[in-house]
Amino acid sequence: MLSSSGRKVATTLSQGRSFGPVLQAGRQRKAAAIRLQCQLRRFFARREVDRRISHAAQRIRAATFIQRVYRARALQWSYAVKRAQLARERKIAKAKLGSSIKLQATWRMKQARYEVVVRRRAVSDIQRSTRGFLGRRRAAERKHALVTRIQRQYRRHRERMVILTALLAMRASREKKEERAREVERRFRALEEQRLGNTSGSEAIATPLDKRRAERAHKRLLRSKTNLTTPVRWCCYQVKDRRLWVVTQQNQAPKKPDVATTSFIARSQGSAEVRTRRRWPFGHSSRKPISSAGGRLGSGPGRIGGGQCRSQGIS
Repeated sequence: MLSSSGRKVATTLSQGRSFGPVLQAGRQRKAAAIRLQCQLRRFFARREVDRRISHAAQRIRAATFIQRVYRARALQWSYAVKRAQLARERKIAKAKLGSSIKLQATWRMKQARYEVVVRRRAVSDIQRSTRGFLGRRRAAERKHALVTRIQRQYRRHRERMVILTALLAMRASREKKEERAREVERRFRALEEQRLGNTSGSEAIATPLDKRRAERAHKRLLRSKTNLTTPVRWCCYQVKDRRLWVVTQQNQAPKKPDVATTSFIARSQGSAEVRTRRRWPFGHSSRKPISSAGGRLGSGPGRIGGGQCRSQGIS
């Protein structure tokens, strides 16, 4: 390199030692700039990715929340429809049947109401919950505690309703049986009065129901008074305006009935009292008391009180 005076000057370039650190510092600065640029690119790319991820997560959260709200509102609507249907069922049950089915409809209606309350309060908890994991966890804990408490209340209510329903069903069953027995008795009396009004004397025919009632009554009497184990024969007498079934032993001819037996069977069959002046033991024919009809009870299948005896053999 020439100086202003024309003299050749040795430069540091030819030596190569003086510019070494400068070049190295430049290369380092360039590498640091490249590294910084790469870091900035990565940083901004990461921010973009984070932004996109957060936006997607926010959209998912919003969609999930809206879906929960819509689902809860749909449940509320379905339960409202079910509640209206149960109210109609309750009205129909109240009009047609009794308290038992009305109680069951009320029970199902209260169950639907409890479920609606659980859903509604859970939705309000979700709406009140703050964003973030802790807020969702607190909302879930509140919802779980609420659902547990309402389920416990409903379980106690259901147990009470089950006991009450069983008691009402038992009472309804007992009343139904009593009503059925009264109806059978009323129909039997009406048919018997109609038959006795239409027929008279020996034309009156005893029904199997009369016979079964007399058999049961006399079996009770035999258990309480005598020990009659031999086969027996039943005989139908006409006392006043009533037919009367009495029993004799199978190997004997039909004899006049015992006073106690006559009165007992007459009372058990619902007839008027058959009064006698004297009492005599069963099966004896020496004494002949006078019945309340005014006639004498003769031995054998003769007329008693204006009627006729019809004997039937029953083993």
